[in-house]
Amino acid sequence: MTTLEPANDQRSEPFEKAWQSLDAAHQLRSDIATHWNELDIDSALRCWIELDERGTGELGVSVEWPTQADALQQSGRDFIAAVQNSLNAAIQATERLTSGITPTPDRPIQFPLCSTPSEFTELHRSGAFDGLRPDHLQLLALFQPYAIEAETPTRISTLRSAMGLLKNVVALVPDAEVFGIWAHSAQPTVLVDPPHKIVELAAEPPTLVQTPTPIARFRVEPTEGARGLNGRPGVALDI
Repeated sequence: MTTLEPANDQRSEPFEKAWQSLDAAHQLRSDIATHWNELDIDSALRCWIELDERGTGELGVSVEWPTQADALQQSGRDFIAAVQNSLNAAIQATERLTSGITPTPDRPIQFPLCSTPSEFTELHRSGAFDGLRPDHLQLLALFQPYAIEAETPTRISTLRSAMGLLKNVVALVPDAEVFGIWAHSAQPTVLVDPPHKIVELAAEPPTLVQTPTPIARFRVEPTEGARGLNGRPGVALDI
């Protein structure tokens, strides 16, 4: 993660507020990385193992966020707000330069994040984009989350997906957790006392750990009387 260097940017004064919000977002990305690296997330990891009467078992994990994670979550919420503020400030500056329109309580002027083409069209018909030129509208429509097409260049598809994520997170309640733990690259180990043995052991695909989450599934033979069952998830955790 890097921080933006304002001195090297070719910035226009009318978009100063948008640039300032973008600078704040870059700094918050750095803060997020710092908070994550300071967390002892491994100590928050809880491992569990279960076996049913058919000899089928699960090895899983859960994560209990430490109190120190509050700063991480707040930086995430602030980052989301900074990105949204930058987009809103950019479209407000564009309308002001194009048509002299400024935001009012009755017309806040915000960057649209629409789920469907009809939602975008309805906003247009409502007069929400009256201060923009047709080419501005084409650009706004191009980057809407719904505009996913197979032939779209990868960079544009990635941006549209990010816009979809932004749309979802700005709709969260103010104190919502915006970060989760991603469990991946599992190399689980399961042991059982002889004469029982583990005959099958398969790791689950990478997943978000929101509740107690299976990391691996296994089978024990014989199916009854197993003793000394224990395991290690051997899983990597990332934000």
